[in-house]
Amino acid sequence: MTAPTYKPLSPPADGFEIFTCKSPFNLNACLHFMHDMKYGYVEGYRDASIILFQHIFDTKTNIDTLIYPLLFLIRHHFELRFKNIINLLYMLDIRDSPPDTIHNLKSLWEECSKDIADFVSSDDAHWFPSIQSLMNEFTAIDAKADAFRFTKTKKGKLSLADIRHINLRNLFNIVTPVMEWLEGLEMYLSDLVNQHCEQEKS
Repeated sequence: MTAPTYKPLSPPADGFEIFTCKSPFNLNACLHFMHDMKYGYVEGYRDASIILFQHIFDTKTNIDTLIYPLLFLIRHHFELRFKNIINLLYMLDIRDSPPDTIHNLKSLWEECSKDIADFVSSDDAHWFPSIQSLMNEFTAIDAKADAFRFTKTKKGKLSLADIRHINLRNLFNIVTPVMEWLEGLEMYLSDLVNQHCEQEKS
C-alpha cells in the first residue's frame, strides 16, 4: 500500500490582485451598486450573521470559534443601523447634527429612542425597553467594539473574562426580531425623507 502524496502549499503567483474582476463572473461582488451604500453595509453585516447562524445550526460545528465573528457582525449591524436612523432623523430636521463617530450601542440607541417616539405607534412602545436592555447588555461587555475582535483590551485585560458560555439559539431568538423591527423603522424614516425631498422639489 503506497502512502498518500500531498501537494505542498505554494504562495499565490507573482502579480496577483484580490480587488479586481475575474472569472467565474457570477462570483464577482458588485460594489457601489447604489448611490448611497448605507444599505449595502448594514444589510451585509446582518446577512452574514444569519448565514453564520444557519451554518452553526446545520452543522453543529465551529461554535466556539465562530461565536466571535458572529457577535461582531451582530454588534456592528446594530451600530450601523442606529447611525442610519440618526442620520435620517437629521435629514428630517428632527436632529441638529448627524450621528457621532462613537461605537457605544447604549448611547446610540438612546440618541435614537429620544427622537423616534413621534414616529412609533403606541402598539410598538413595548419594543423600547427590550431594545434598551439588549444594548445595555452589549455595552456592558463591549462598549468600544473591541471585545469580539481582540483577545485582550488595550489595558492588557482578558476580553469577555466574565462570560463562559453563550447559547446560540437564545442569541438568535433575541437579536433577530430586534434587527427586523429596526429595519422596518429605518425603511419608514427613509420613505419620509424621500417624501420630504419630493415636496421640496415641487
